[in-house]
Amino acid sequence: MIDLNYRITEPLGRGLRPSRRNPRNTPYLVESIGAVPRDKVIQAVSEFTRMDTAALGVVSFPYPQLFILTNHIIVCTSTAIFERVAGTLVSRLSGLTAGTTWSVVDFYSFLYLTNGRVAVTRRSSDGVYAVTPTLPFGTALCNYNGQVFIGSPNVPVELRDRALGGALGGVPARILLGGGFTHVNGVARNFVARLNSDGSLDMGFNPNVSGAIRSITVQADGRILIGGFFHTIGITIERFMLARLNSDGSPDLGFNLGANDRVDSIFIQADGRILVGGAFGLIIVAGTHVTRSRIARLNPDNTLDMGFNPNANSSVRSIAVQPDGRILIGGDFTTVGGVFRVFIARLNPDGSLDIGFNPSIGISPFIYGIVRSVAIQADGRILIGGNFTSVNGIERINIARLNPDGSLDMGFNPSVNSSVGSIIAQADGRIMIGGHFTVVNGVARSCIARLNPDGSLDTSFSTTGSCHVEAIAIQADGRIVIGGDFRWIGSTLTPRERIARLNLDGSLDMSFNPRASADGTVFALATQ
Repeated sequence: MIDLNYRITEPLGRGLRPSRRNPRNTPYLVESIGAVPRDKVIQAVSEFTRMDTAALGVVSFPYPQLFILTNHIIVCTSTAIFERVAGTLVSRLSGLTAGTTWSVVDFYSFLYLTNGRVAVTRRSSDGVYAVTPTLPFGTALCNYNGQVFIGSPNVPVELRDRALGGALGGVPARILLGGGFTHVNGVARNFVARLNSDGSLDMGFNPNVSGAIRSITVQADGRILIGGFFHTIGITIERFMLARLNSDGSPDLGFNLGANDRVDSIFIQADGRILVGGAFGLIIVAGTHVTRSRIARLNPDNTLDMGFNPNANSSVRSIAVQPDGRILIGGDFTTVGGVFRVFIARLNPDGSLDIGFNPSIGISPFIYGIVRSVAIQADGRILIGGNFTSVNGIERINIARLNPDGSLDMGFNPSVNSSVGSIIAQADGRIMIGGHFTVVNGVARSCIARLNPDGSLDTSFSTTGSCHVEAIAIQADGRIVIGGDFRWIGSTLTPRERIARLNLDGSLDMSFNPRASADGTVFALATQ
């Protein structure tokens, strides 16, 4: 039996507040929401809603009254969804990417849940569940702490972005970018900047880092981890290769760990511990140098995890963590823990080498080999991209898919004519790739492409541009932000300087036109 606990939350700010009052007599967006903590039962109470036009800064809203969830009970763990049917929990979906916040609401004929990256839909007519990569525009959501936002097919893009951002903490969705640039939109921004959802520069965000940024990751509390090749932030504060920023861009003075060489990759585990990879040989903890060769793990209390020491012999460029806690690393190393592992390895949660996982990556005599990107699909299969010519002795050029045991997925064999530097596994099984290539499966694709789950080219997604694409981020609405070293996008040679946004079909989002300066590539992107 499940105990249903209800509570009415405190005012949420930004014009959103649950209330017991009649919705026709209050300006607030949501009138009544009941919720309990994550991984328990989540339920919203049926009520009317309406738009607070003053708070959200719009003149009108096309659908001022909507119904929110009518006593539909869902139980969510970090990786599965159960539905309560006649007093019994029934498994509906499993194997989801672990998330920190699930949301639930019944909106006309659908149920939507989100962990910030994917949505789950349920048809009320037959109870069929499916995973989608983005939230549909016509969506109402209630998250576990009672916050709610509403979208609609006719809501303007700027309002939709603001609503989507509101569900993640009450601020519009924004875009973090890092690289080698020194100006954005003509304004001085040294190596890291933040854009508003429309592409304008966030003028209040200016960390002022002293060197190039290679990785950006946002924590659940909104603080931002950056890694690269720098020595100071905010002009005078020493931070070597690794730093944490507050959500406003100011330095987090309580985080004082660093490295003696470049940090290329940062990954935050579900338990809050932070994996960092790069070219370093030492981690700096409050001025003390501790040996850690190319990969280390930091505790949430800003100390070094002393029991984690995998010891790779060359750079770790990419890190991904499986739902079972095992850690995949890619780079240009050839040994891990003194054991032969070429460019790809898997670690146990304690950092020891997973001996049973040993794909053999091959290169021709004429290329420099490396695995630049690792991504884990929802079904557990592993995507790798970089510069290589074979896997387990079988030809695979620059991209491959491995089964969970490290064997080659024989049915997946896209042909990519140059380096793949960025891979994102979408929730629907399709795969976004970026890099230095110009041809995919015999078809012209300038450094950005989308593959179907079987590795065939998704011909519905088509864009052209001047290479190279180094980073990809997918927004909550499905639009795709790309960064790199390019000057134009599209067959009409539309100018786009090192950052652009694409619509779901790959066409250029003409409303989004930030400009990073010509002195540096955009290497890292993150949505916030």
